[in-house]
Amino acid sequence: MTLLPTPFEPAPGVFTLSTLDTVRPERVEPTITPLRDVAALEREWRDLEERANGSFFLSWLWIGTWLEGLPTDTTPLVLRGAVGGRTVALGLFLPKRGGGLAGRQLFLHETGDTGYDGLTIEYNGLLTDRHWTGAALSTCLSCLLRWIGPARAVRLSNLTEPMARAMSAATVGVGGGAVTRRTVVVYQVDLRPFWHGAGPAYLATLGTNTRAALRRSLRLYAERGAPTLYEAQTVAEAMAFYEALKAWHTARWVARGWPGAFTMPAIDAFHRRLIARGVPTGAVRLCRVSAGTEIIGYLYNFAWKGRVYNYQSGFHFPTDNRLKPGMVSHYLAIENALARGDTLYDFMAGESSHKPRLAQPTDAMVDLLLLPRAYLARAVELVRYVKAVLLTRK
Repeated sequence: MTLLPTPFEPAPGVFTLSTLDTVRPERVEPTITPLRDVAALEREWRDLEERANGSFFLSWLWIGTWLEGLPTDTTPLVLRGAVGGRTVALGLFLPKRGGGLAGRQLFLHETGDTGYDGLTIEYNGLLTDRHWTGAALSTCLSCLLRWIGPARAVRLSNLTEPMARAMSAATVGVGGGAVTRRTVVVYQVDLRPFWHGAGPAYLATLGTNTRAALRRSLRLYAERGAPTLYEAQTVAEAMAFYEALKAWHTARWVARGWPGAFTMPAIDAFHRRLIARGVPTGAVRLCRVSAGTEIIGYLYNFAWKGRVYNYQSGFHFPTDNRLKPGMVSHYLAIENALARGDTLYDFMAGESSHKPRLAQPTDAMVDLLLLPRAYLARAVELVRYVKAVLLTRK
């Protein structure tokens, strides 16, 4: 795959999505170029970050740390949208390593390697200026789909539902097709109703059984000492918490027959870099939860623009099943976020028994496959349907 600087002239007219921004007389000019100067991209990305509503996973803290861990022979493609010379959209695409059919796919902020992609980016998408989101998405995706040609596809993982709808609409608008590969429910706690004691306490809003189980667990842990949450204050302390969390997390998953999230050396190295950079700014929160001198568990959270993202955890599970280390730890983290004035505690995607008990389901995460021709999308859907029918007949 030859990666050449490829400016692309969009079709005449202004591409807009009325639900995301208003019609403007200016035009978004898209380009696709190989990444050559990471320092220059960092300056450009951080500038756009200030004008965007992107998630923590679209911050330079995450993206820059991810870039640093890519193989040295990997060259990402930079999809860029600009208006009057000012960048209004950015995204990094990588072709999957290897030839054949696999090499015909581009991945957004992922590599196509299931090992390194075990980092699990969430709230993925293009980073866009909040005033240009619709036009930037439409024009940039039009550019990308025409650039890749009819023999390639674009894989997008863990988009929000609004982002997925916008990208699907933009793709269909230029004659392409979008296939939904996976949808996963997200659980969140909106903290704003509990600010300043304006409504009932968070605990009082939980279901009857959950509330009873949590209160009982808090009471039993209190016999060892008051349950408390402590956030690491230094990088060294955070690294110690990370090691302890990793050990408990891995032991739990190995017992279930899975390796856990931190076993790959490249992923472990990524997290060490992220913690070293994020703890001093407050964007990474490594927390220890204890009852007296007994450690209950550890939480690995991100904090970004008022939102707390629960990324990973590691708990000590006692034989007494009345003790709920996960529920207690998250409850204390939610109360801590509320005291700090955060707006949301986000459990993100993925299944876990405590999520529906402590939070509410919201918009899902969506994985999309974008194809440059609509008939290709129909063919993919047909193949999936035939496979599903055959599986039911076995």
